[in-house]
Amino acid sequence: MEAASWEPAQHIEASLIRYSQLYIWLYTYNGEHIFIYSEFNNPSPEEHIVRHYVALLRIEIDRSLKANCLKHTEIRIPGFRFDVFKFLFKDCNKTHLYSCDFDPEYFAEGWHEWIYKGDHGHTIVFPLKVKLYLAKSPPNGYYRNSSGILTPKPRPFVETLYIQLVKDNC
Repeated sequence: MEAASWEPAQHIEASLIRYSQLYIWLYTYNGEHIFIYSEFNNPSPEEHIVRHYVALLRIEIDRSLKANCLKHTEIRIPGFRFDVFKFLFKDCNKTHLYSCDFDPEYFAEGWHEWIYKGDHGHTIVFPLKVKLYLAKSPPNGYYRNSSGILTPKPRPFVETLYIQLVKDNC
């Protein structure tokens, strides 16, 4: 099982298992069910998809840097694809990102600063703390099923990137 991350089956909610069939498969090791995140070992998303998610990330970072309040900022990007994160940063299990982790092909020089015309602004203090998580979306109402019974709508799963960013004056 080279370069595979795993999690015991009892740690994973059943509804997440159904969702994750695209990403994981089940095998038994010494009688214990283990999930292997096989598709994430070598992700290769299409270039336009990578650039789209880099743009989302840069927009959120710029928004945070422009804000004059709060030295510590939390950024949450729902819908950020895990395979794109792994492609960009070579590891889904990273908890910290350093400036050297950001490929200059996607992150141009100066991407981590926001400087105003008056020659003052903000810059990121590395490392960024990051977390990827898969969760159900918030409850989104009800519908009447074929029997006319009011039933909660199914809640889709959302891949989310969470970033804790510290900024300083520059």
